[in-house]
Amino acid sequence: MKKTVVNYIKENKLIEQGESIVVGVSGGADSICLLHILKELRDKYEIQLIVAHINHGMRLEAKEDASFVRSICREWDIPYEEHNCNIVELSRKHKTSEEVVGRNERYNFFEETRLKYSADKIAVAHTMNDQAETMLMRLIRGSGVTGLGAIMAKRDFIIRPLLMISREQVEEYCKQNALDYREDSTNKMDIYTRNKLRLKVLPILKEDFNPNVIEVISQAADQLQETEDYLDIQTKEAYKKVVKKDQKGHGIHIKSFLSYHPVIQSRIIRMVIESNLGSLKDIKYKNINDIMELAHKQSGKSINIGMESIAIREHDHIRILEDKKTLSYSQELNIGINKVVECNKKVEMILVDDSKNKQRYENTYTKNIDYDKINGNLQIRNRKAGDKILLKNGSKKLKDFFIDEKIPKTYRDDVILIADDENVIWIVGYRLSEYYYITDETKCILQIQITDL
Repeated sequence: MKKTVVNYIKENKLIEQGESIVVGVSGGADSICLLHILKELRDKYEIQLIVAHINHGMRLEAKEDASFVRSICREWDIPYEEHNCNIVELSRKHKTSEEVVGRNERYNFFEETRLKYSADKIAVAHTMNDQAETMLMRLIRGSGVTGLGAIMAKRDFIIRPLLMISREQVEEYCKQNALDYREDSTNKMDIYTRNKLRLKVLPILKEDFNPNVIEVISQAADQLQETEDYLDIQTKEAYKKVVKKDQKGHGIHIKSFLSYHPVIQSRIIRMVIESNLGSLKDIKYKNINDIMELAHKQSGKSINIGMESIAIREHDHIRILEDKKTLSYSQELNIGINKVVECNKKVEMILVDDSKNKQRYENTYTKNIDYDKINGNLQIRNRKAGDKILLKNGSKKLKDFFIDEKIPKTYRDDVILIADDENVIWIVGYRLSEYYYITDETKCILQIQITDL
């Protein structure tokens, strides 16, 4: 068995010469087996080992487990680190399952120990059985190909040298090498999903269907992981061609998107959601399908995704955004320099006496208007209900203007307006109202220049 593990380490390049490795050791057969094998390889690889043991505070014998692991470390001359916590209390505090809290505490402690010792890797004792149990758990919970892939032999700093070894082989190794280990009493209690699979489901599958079920499921997980790796490469290539990023987030170009197989389409959507929202938490299979359907619906159609995000069809794009409403703002403007933090703009206004200026010296963000036509106070703001602008062919509602200009709904609250007490004077970046144009009768010109703060 040791030879199998050594070959697995070499094939997957889990350990390099001279590295320092933190080993997660609970005291159970798996972790004691892992620690012993790494100790036996210590001279060959010139590696340094550090043991990290966590006491979850859930069992009466936990202190004895810690004492047992500590004594082994003294005997084998390995530095020992211990972390004590109360998983039950933490679970209540964070309103999360004990399994999830326990895993988070464990890996956080392992990482803290790695940083403390400036170690290169963290070795954990997952076996082929853990692989099979994990795949079944994910399958039952509705995971797709991405979730059903294998536990990785190496991910970031984590290495798993025993993944090709069954629990039965581990116990046989401990017996042959006269290694004592601690039995975790909670492993025999069907209070957790994983334990129920281990104690009830897998024995039935093994006895009634296939005695090699652990190995078969583990191999299936490996094959699915290979499929996942290939699809990931294809998706990333498609993503570069289909997805564009702007100030609002990421948008999917529909025509390009529809040229790909639905499998790649769904994965692109998942990548966009994760890029925009930071995670795929609470995103379900139905959410992905509903978003895909938006590619076949008219512009303006939208769907809610969970509690805090939205997908919307906007002309030739699908956008997936955090469902945040832009706050309304309005600030009075005065001659001189005005700073507007709400839209991150500086507005400079000066009076120009040169009547020959007309509409010269203008650009997208600099406009000259007839100062005497201003009604009341000038202000900078975003849109509000009933806004209109006077154009060449008459008055037009801002809503209609936005539609004609193909300005997506998600951008309309961000469009900056210069207005007086009665009218919209300038849709910044787009149009100036005809009413405020300079004419031969204009006596005083107001120049408005807008730049970023």
